[in-house]
Order: sequence, then C-alpha cells, then structure tokens
Amino acid sequence: MFRILFVLDVMDGVVVHAIRGERHSYEPVEKFSRICSSSGVLDVFETVKPKEVYVADLDRIMNRTSNNLSLISHIPVPVMLDYGVRSVDDFKEVYQRVEHVVVGTETAPPKLFEELTDHDFVVSIDTRNGNLLSQSEMCVREMCEFLSSLGVKCCILLDISMVGTHRGINEKLVYDVMDVLDSQLLYGGGVRSTEDIDRLREIGVDGVLISTAVHLGHIPLDVVRGGRW
Repeated sequence: MFRILFVLDVMDGVVVHAIRGERHSYEPVEKFSRICSSSGVLDVFETVKPKEVYVADLDRIMNRTSNNLSLISHIPVPVMLDYGVRSVDDFKEVYQRVEHVVVGTETAPPKLFEELTDHDFVVSIDTRNGNLLSQSEMCVREMCEFLSSLGVKCCILLDISMVGTHRGINEKLVYDVMDVLDSQLLYGGGVRSTEDIDRLREIGVDGVLISTAVHLGHIPLDVVRGGRW
C-alpha cells in the first residue's frame, strides 16, 4: 500500500513552516496554515490527526545543543524521526524511542551507514537542486548505489529545494534514483495535490511526505488520517 506521512518540522519547541531548507527564515506554522490556529506540536497533531508522521527535529539537524524529544515522545502514532544523527551514539539515543529513525545524508558520514547495517533505519537522501547534500563527495547516483550495496530497506528522497514551495514533484530526480536504488522509496518536496500523489504512485514510489498542501487545504485531511492511498 502507498503510505501517506504527515510532516512535522519542529524547531524551538513548535511546528514551523519549512521552505526550501532556508531554516533561518522558518516561522511558526500557524502564521501560514489555513487549518491550524496553534503551532504547538500536539496541537497541530490533534488538528490533523494523521495516522503516521515524519518528524524533523530541526534543532538537532542544525547541530544545536537542544532537542525536541520531550514533545515528540508524546505523539501517539508511529513516528519516523530525523534527529540529525551524526554518530552511533546519536542513533542509540533515539532508536528505542520512536518507530523509525531516519539517518540523513546531510548530517551522517557514509561510514555511519555501514556501522548501522545491523539495525533497522531509514536513510534520507537529502538533495538540493539535484545535488546530494552529503558528508562525502558522492553524487546522488553514487549514494544510491552505495546504499543499495548495504541492503538498506527504506529510503526517503527529499528534494529540499522544493520543500514548502508547492511547485510539484521532481519527476526526473525520482526516475534517476529509482534507476539505481534497490529499496522502498518515499518522496518529499513540492507535493501539491492528490494528483501529485497519484503520479508518484504511478511512477512506482512507495509513499509520500506531505505538509504544505495539507495546511493550504489542497490535500484533504482524510488523506493523511487514512495513512494509505
């Protein structure tokens, strides 16, 4: 079944509206949302009532000393968490506190993926304008080949340059990744509507991360509440 994950980008204890990875300019989501009157993590969750969530702890991703685990741990549905993992210790800190830990190419050195192969984790292939955000010199294709060689079971293809823009999916990037990646694939960035969701499913993607289109009312709440499409 095609999975629908609602995105909560959390910074300084509140949900923010993420746009193009320009984190210095993120504002509380209530200033943007047509459905939420609060930016509290649990307030947004209770408004949307998603079946499954992807959470980005932006404080950790930005390598700040603070984190938002105390709030995230109260979310009562399965959580896929990007905690800005940079080491095995980071991974172990959250491994048993959420259903799925995301290890992103933006923050994790490639060696870490090898060190974690005995554990269940999700890799976020972080890209901007078609280029891989990575602690290595790899391109997107090389990273996908590397992850496939490790037997990684699930990846997120995140087009950060499209996040929050409502500009549609990057089909070329999706096809380029699917050409070499041997794993379940979720996509995030620019999704505008249920038509985009249908297109991703037609292409062969296994699920989608959505937020902006939900806050704008362009994707019905029933879609994220069902968790499947």
